[in-house]
Amino acid sequence: AKPVNKDRFISKMFLRGDSVILVLRNPLATASGK
Repeated sequence: AKPVNKDRFISKMFLRGDSVILVLRNPLATASGK
């Protein structure tokens, strides 16, 4: 097993989760930002 790949996968999931939370919390802010 490669720890690097595992870290990347976890980081991707974490970042994705954060983005989802931000969108759910501030949908208008994210919509206007993009």
